[in-house]
Amino acid sequence: MTALPVGPARPIWPAAGTAHLTRLVDAPTDHRRRFGLGEGRRVHRFPAATFLDRPVAREELAVARDALEASDRAASRRLAALGTFAALLLAGLVGLLATGHGTGPGLTGVVSLWGCGAGLGVVVLGLVAVLRQHQREHDVLSERVRAYEARLEQLRALS
Repeated sequence: MTALPVGPARPIWPAAGTAHLTRLVDAPTDHRRRFGLGEGRRVHRFPAATFLDRPVAREELAVARDALEASDRAASRRLAALGTFAALLLAGLVGLLATGHGTGPGLTGVVSLWGCGAGLGVVVLGLVAVLRQHQREHDVLSERVRAYEARLEQLRALS
């Protein structure tokens, strides 16, 4: 197989003050294990897109697209679970206030009200964390898909 350059060479380590490069590099260090159940346990395979011939590039493109879809499905499930939990906590807050248990003379209702409010705050922070993690993962996986698509375009132009 012949190695074809994809574009201008980039430095391995970014200089001080430059934008951070993605973790997806054209090197064996991209061989990372992902822990989890189902699709999350797959390992990205080396060689990277610039060294592949047409059938292997097609296969790797399919694997990269599957990983992107699995990532989107997993993020959707996490967001749905956290959203449902937030809705339940909000309903609990409204229920406490509607029945008067959160404003009564006893300390139990106030503690329940504060507990539901604190739980809702934690769930909202969890939603933000899941969204940020998914955005980073989606960017890396979509960059991988673009690299394989670019390699297939190069191979089509050569033949």
